[in-house]
Amino acid sequence: MPLLDQQFRELFESTSDAIVVVGEDQWIVVVNEQVEAIFGYSGAEMTSRPLVMLLPSRFRTRHRVHCQGFVEGDGARQLMSARRELVAMPKWGRVSR
Repeated sequence: MPLLDQQFRELFESTSDAIVVVGEDQWIVVVNEQVEAIFGYSGAEMTSRPLVMLLPSRFRTRHRVHCQGFVEGDGARQLMSARRELVAMPKWGRVSR
């Protein structure tokens, strides 16, 4: 592993924030250990899966629409970057806020 990759990974894992990196296709690229702890999935279970796997089904369609608008730059960036209460679905199925 190149030094920069190793330093990035150490920084990525050492933050107290949960970080999910998602591609433009809305599929999970990488998560840190804090995400694993919050959601109960291993990184391998989340990587290369759609981000909506972490959302209750009632929010999935609206989330996809907002994400597409974010990528296209249609004003959804402001909406998605606003401080909002997020609802997520951990592995055990009980919605967390």
